[in-house]
Amino acid sequence: MKKYFILLASFIFTLLFVCPSFAGVNVTSTYSSQPVGSYITITAAADGITNPVYQFWVKDSRDDSWTSSGNYGSNTYTFTRSVPGTYTVVASAKASGAADSTAISSSTLNVAFTKMGSVSALSVSGPSGSQPVGSSATFTATAADNGGTPWYEFWLHDSNDWRVVKNWSTSNNYSLSNLQSGSYVVAVYSLDQNDKDAGKWDMAYYKSFVLNIGSNVSLTTPSSGTVNTPFSVAASAAGITSPVYQFWYKAPNGTWTGGSYSSTATLSITPTAAGTYTVIVYAKDPYAPADDTHSVQSEVKTINVTSDGLEIISIT
Repeated sequence: MKKYFILLASFIFTLLFVCPSFAGVNVTSTYSSQPVGSYITITAAADGITNPVYQFWVKDSRDDSWTSSGNYGSNTYTFTRSVPGTYTVVASAKASGAADSTAISSSTLNVAFTKMGSVSALSVSGPSGSQPVGSSATFTATAADNGGTPWYEFWLHDSNDWRVVKNWSTSNNYSLSNLQSGSYVVAVYSLDQNDKDAGKWDMAYYKSFVLNIGSNVSLTTPSSGTVNTPFSVAASAAGITSPVYQFWYKAPNGTWTGGSYSSTATLSITPTAAGTYTVIVYAKDPYAPADDTHSVQSEVKTINVTSDGLEIISIT
């Protein structure tokens, strides 16, 4: 018991007097809810940062897109929206003149803009990601439209490009059956009936799903290589419409190197050290998010790289 109290006292002393202070960012708003067209001011306060500057980000509930307040600066941000819904705000803070990579972010803060007779939220249930060949999929949309009537439209993108598969109506579901190998993007739009009739398409809420049916990607690599001599690796995807690829490789020192998704199916690597190089590639539909759920990955391949055999001889 005595030993326990000594350890506890030591921990408390370390926490209070040895550990550095933790930086954090708090955000508050002048209003939690306002009519569309009215303004809400967000105020951020950073602790543990000298001469802080701030940047604000707002997530649009209509299509889940993020917009920035601009360059780092003041600790307040005032904004409005014309589309009703709940908007998520995050503030980042860093020391003035410091690199953006040093910034820390606040917790999220939700504020709402309201309007009667317009869609203000949309949720859609349905499968996403990898599914077996022959699968069926049903998508059901539910829109919030206080004082109005929500309408829905469904679009599909596959090897035949984009097309409307269910035109505007109050029917809120769409089904696919006996799906064959390929990637499918299902997009759901929702508008209040009066907004639709008036052609106010910028008021539409939007959600999308990506299905990979029997999709896969293979990776071809050499079995060996030589230091300072480039070698190429190649990817080939099946069951994905217009696939894009992301390559990653690990050097013998354990460092991983990767790039962004692109339509380029090859990668050239110039090894700078002898040892084992590990390579993997991911593939996805170009409309799919860049995450594990919506991508497929190859087998991991290794390449044994040896010295180029050159020896430096000192001549005197």
